[in-house]
Amino acid sequence: MDVGIQREQHFLVDKEVVKELVKALDINQNDIILEIGAGEGFITKELVKKKGKVIAVEIDEMFEGILQKIKGDKEMVIGDVKQVLEMRSDFNKITGNIPFQISEPLLRYLCLSRKIERAVLIVPAHFVARMSNHPIFSAFLEFEVIQELEKEAFEPMPKVKTVIVKIVKSKKENKEVFIKRKLYWQRDKKLKNGLRDLLIDIYRNESGKELTKKKARGIIEKWDMEEDILERLISVMPLEYYEKIVKLIEKVDGKNIVAQV
Repeated sequence: MDVGIQREQHFLVDKEVVKELVKALDINQNDIILEIGAGEGFITKELVKKKGKVIAVEIDEMFEGILQKIKGDKEMVIGDVKQVLEMRSDFNKITGNIPFQISEPLLRYLCLSRKIERAVLIVPAHFVARMSNHPIFSAFLEFEVIQELEKEAFEPMPKVKTVIVKIVKSKKENKEVFIKRKLYWQRDKKLKNGLRDLLIDIYRNESGKELTKKKARGIIEKWDMEEDILERLISVMPLEYYEKIVKLIEKVDGKNIVAQV
């Protein structure tokens, strides 16, 4: 997950927008907030007014002196936020004016994190629309646009429209969501093995009985799926196969699954 990419920075300078961003985080005294891309500290200054602790991460050393001067319950990290995400888990909320290049990798992190309660980010408007319909992200996360932002809220002004978006774990519970989550949790397995274990879980959940691996493999063999796709790791499986697999498995339930073998 390469989230330490150097980029052109568009600093949020509108104080009212900063307040709305921080308000959406709903900070309490037990919160530890990871701020990605602290820059000149416009958001950091508002965050430290609240009761929680702030971990302000910035890759560019030129901002170190500015960030050091900000008083409050703050830990400053000059470096790659990728290392923070990989090595630490002592924060429960995430915020920041996120560069486009790290938006999707960060969402993948949010999908799998058990501790993160919410993220409130500034991202391109078109990104939110696309991610809300993403087969993986839409199964794990809910997206709520808090505010559409004017370009004048930034220096320099960005070329694209941006929004404040609140992201929380999805509360949806249905068969489609279960299938997509189970597949993504097994992303380091070959698809054929992930599907096998998925069918076993579905049969157990819906019938209260056990399905053998042999019978599960027999069902998969009857499906119209290319062998090279079945041999791939789920992590590199084409995204459109999530929807295809949902349609195949929706035909399977605890009553008819064994009859298909």
